[in-house]
Amino acid sequence: MMNSADKTIGWDNGQIANGFGGVDTSQSLDFAAGAGALNLDHAFDQYLTAGTRDVAGVGGGTVQETGWGLGTISDGTINQYIIDDQLEGGTELTVTLDWFREHNSNIDGQFNEIAQADLQLFIRDILSGDLIASSVSDFNVVEHLSFLLSGTSRDAIEVLYQGNTFVNSLFPGTYDSESYGLAWSGVAAQNIDAPAPGTGGLLLAGMLLVWRKRWGR
Repeated sequence: MMNSADKTIGWDNGQIANGFGGVDTSQSLDFAAGAGALNLDHAFDQYLTAGTRDVAGVGGGTVQETGWGLGTISDGTINQYIIDDQLEGGTELTVTLDWFREHNSNIDGQFNEIAQADLQLFIRDILSGDLIASSVSDFNVVEHLSFLLSGTSRDAIEVLYQGNTFVNSLFPGTYDSESYGLAWSGVAAQNIDAPAPGTGGLLLAGMLLVWRKRWGR
């Protein structure tokens, strides 16, 4: 629902332009409007008619320009989702990453905060290798990007597990793996002009034309 939300007037999650035609944010969401205004039609499309629905496996892969998936990541590693098509320059790319803080409750129903993973979100141009966008916020369980691509590009979404923001020493255990949800929406580039035929194609067309004139009736 966050990834399919409409951006409200004045929506601002602290994104600043970087030198690679994209944006960086350390805020994640707008302080007042979150990811924007709920749009159930878009949410339906995102969930049920997206090109990629529930990415196979839990560690990334090749995906279509719009989709969602559940994943699992280990501390210090990156899961990469390579978008199969080029994305059209000047169109909006929106990506949302979310996960849960580890906690439990006692017999009185009070929650004990145990640990929180620090997941980070990046968009990489896989042809140049440049990181063109990032959402790296502290003490959040959401990372969110929504921006216009400066040019047509072949991109990958990357999820990084960069340690934990905290681990409660009163609850010993191993906290080096985290499950998350990821959703994204982009616009595939359209090839409008058909490529010109090569020499071989022209030669073949000429031979067919001669054959038709000689034998055709």
